[in-house]
Amino acid sequence: MLPEKLENALDEMISSIPQVKLTKAYEELSSFYKERGSSLPLLKSKEQKCAYLVARFPATFAAITEVLSKLSWMYSLSPSSFLDLGAGPGTAFLAAQELFGGIKSAHLVERDSEFIDLGKKITGYAIGSHPHWLLKDLRQLEVEQNYDLVVASYSLGELEQRDLIQILDKVWPKVNGAFVIIEPGTPRGFENIKTIRQHLINLGGFLIAPCPHAGTCPMATDDWCHFSVRLNRSKSHRVTKQAALAYEDEKFSYIVISKQKIPVPTARIIRHPTKHPGHVNFTLCTASGIQKKTLSKKDKALYKDARKKDWGDELTF
Repeated sequence: MLPEKLENALDEMISSIPQVKLTKAYEELSSFYKERGSSLPLLKSKEQKCAYLVARFPATFAAITEVLSKLSWMYSLSPSSFLDLGAGPGTAFLAAQELFGGIKSAHLVERDSEFIDLGKKITGYAIGSHPHWLLKDLRQLEVEQNYDLVVASYSLGELEQRDLIQILDKVWPKVNGAFVIIEPGTPRGFENIKTIRQHLINLGGFLIAPCPHAGTCPMATDDWCHFSVRLNRSKSHRVTKQAALAYEDEKFSYIVISKQKIPVPTARIIRHPTKHPGHVNFTLCTASGIQKKTLSKKDKALYKDARKKDWGDELTF
């Protein structure tokens, strides 16, 4: 679920829109996604803006929070400066501020003025914070200062590869701490992550997550590395999407690269573990490739910890 203050902010912003109009606007946006595959469509009406906030904002917020939570657990990072590349309505900034707090300088780059207007309202309602917004296409961005945390969520995959590489080359020298990139959990999204991963390693970056090594990605060509976070749907969310379930699963691919080398786990769980009485079966990404591993009661302390692990978690053995 969204934090209560964000939930209240969204409720305030959509309160003047009849539910039937929200549902119709979401259907229009859904058609756009299916036809164009774009992460962020142009919002043409107030109804579409509010439908986006109801239907997509909670899911992207959940995915970003999941990734940043893993970063905070592994990496002693207290960012005071923050850069968001392709900020949309400020989702990553809100997630980072909620998790870390203490962000004093934040620059949010977004090419769509409609999203900036939404973002200003949300950040004002939710946390009374006013980050500095930059109305600019990422391809024309010049990064003038250094940042402790840089995030690009659901944005870099829209670029041609030549433009993507140029942006990475511009941004990486300005990263003091960590660079987080999140893409949809699709084959295309993962291919983008693989490209970014290799280029930033070539530039001297150190992998933090999810990869437990900096070698060639061992994922088979007909498979893709992705993870999932489950979020509860609000009533408005369910009605707008005409959804039967009280929850949805947001699938995403991601990479976290740092300027500093830190110890990383032995393995990452890349499929749902199968848990049986007395043993657990894992599919793992390791420095030796994709491995199947079973931990049982004979493994004592390892087994006790393994029972608590899930898809996306690290595993050390």
